[in-house]
This record gives sequence, structure tokens and C-alpha cells, in this order.
Amino acid sequence: TDLSYSLDSPPDFSSLKTFPIPDSVVQAGDAADKLDEIIDIVNALASRHVFQYGNYQAWFTELGGDRECRYGQEFYHHPNIGTPENIDPTPRFELFEEKVLFIEGDHSTQVIRLQDLLNLYFLAPDSREKRLFRDACRVVARGRRISNFDLSTSFVLLVSSIESLIHLKHLDNKPEKCSECGQERYRVVRKFKDFLDEYCFQIDKKIKDSIYDRRSALVHRGQFLPFEQRQRYYVETEEDLIARREASVSLLDLENLQLATIACFRAFLFKEFGRALH
Repeated sequence: TDLSYSLDSPPDFSSLKTFPIPDSVVQAGDAADKLDEIIDIVNALASRHVFQYGNYQAWFTELGGDRECRYGQEFYHHPNIGTPENIDPTPRFELFEEKVLFIEGDHSTQVIRLQDLLNLYFLAPDSREKRLFRDACRVVARGRRISNFDLSTSFVLLVSSIESLIHLKHLDNKPEKCSECGQERYRVVRKFKDFLDEYCFQIDKKIKDSIYDRRSALVHRGQFLPFEQRQRYYVETEEDLIARREASVSLLDLENLQLATIACFRAFLFKEFGRALH
């Protein structure tokens, strides 16, 4: 159908036709959506990072070749693969079994399997809360995916995922505001630390403070993690030693944040969704 039209008159869609989408296409799309959902949820709960190779498509030019622009799709290249050939189908995603996960409470520790947590999520009826939890898990998955090459952005995303859970927890609570200045009495930083106290209380207070301080430096002042800043190959002055130490500390902060994020998501899902099912 020709969709071209003059800007002087509205387009004419009378000649447009509709056609049914084959069931196989719908099923493939639904399966891909469900796979993405599983991977996002697992990455928010499991200690190991799970991913799939992408199918990004774009225009490109060949390195070292002519300058002609072509359209293609990225793929995973293995050095032992020569020319493309048919291969036996294999499962795209096999759920690994983490034998135990620890859910920390005020006075006790719950031992639970990863599969049990996944059941809590997938057996829960569709709701606004479930969709928001999935959105928060998607942020975790992106943060973990880029943690090997973009530490600062990963840090911001992981903190943002915890803030998404905080928003979910207080979804129906009307904020109390100061009658004098109009600002919320329950401020963002206090809310963040209280959330960690409740769902990840075993983290030391200094670590909690460091996490949010790093987040503020990144978001509000554009200060990348010291580990990502260029370091000298040699140590020359006391300032070099201090810079090396700060770089190591910032990397440790990211590792602590990753552990805290996973602990928060496990405990939140176990407590909030478990209560909903009972």
C-alpha cells in the first residue's frame, strides 16, 4: 500500500488491509518475551550472571573492506567455527540450580532454593506490583550485564533498582510533608537506608553510607568511580598511592552493592510476594 501523501491534506488510509498473524509468529514472540522475563528475574536473585547472545541488527561497514554500507545482524563468533552450517537444536536457556539461598531476617536465616523464589514470582497473579517488580529486575539485569566494562553506570543502575523496590514498597503510602517547607518528612536518603536495614540488615552502616555517597557523586557531580579513572603504570608519589587505594575501595563498593542488591531482591520477593500468596 502506498502511504505517501501531501502535507496539504490528511493521509488516506482507506486502502489499508489487515491480515492475520500466523500462530507460529505469535508463539515465537511470546516465548522470547517469557525468556527475557526469566533472565531478568534470575539475574536479580542469583549470584551468577545469566545472559543470552543478542540479535542486534543495524547498518555497518566492514573493517578493512570497502566503504559500502550493508545491513546485517550481530552474532557470536567462535574461533572453531568456519563456514555457517546446520547444527542440532539445543535449549537456549537451562536454569541452573543454586542449592541454597539465604534470606536474612531479624533473628533468623531462611534457607530456600532459587526455584522456590521463582515460583513465588511466577505463581503470583498479574498485578501492578508484579509488573513493577519485574521492571526493577530488568534494571538489575542491565546493571550486571555492563559491570565488566562500565562500572560507574552499573553502580547507578543497581542503586536505581533498589530505589525501584523502595517505590514499590511505598506505592500506596501518601508522603507526609512538612507544613513549613512542603518537603517530604521521610526523605530519600533515610528511606534508602531504612530499606537496607529491613531487607539487608547485615550490611555494615559504613557500607550503606558509602553506597549512597557514591551514587550521589555519580548522579549529581559526574564523578566516575576512581577505579575507572586512568592510573599511572608506576607509583611515584604519595598521591599515586592514595589514588590506587581509592580505586580499590571503589571497586569493593561496587562488589558490596551487587551483593546488597541481590540480598534485597531475594528478601523483598520472599517477604512481600510470599505474604500475598498466603
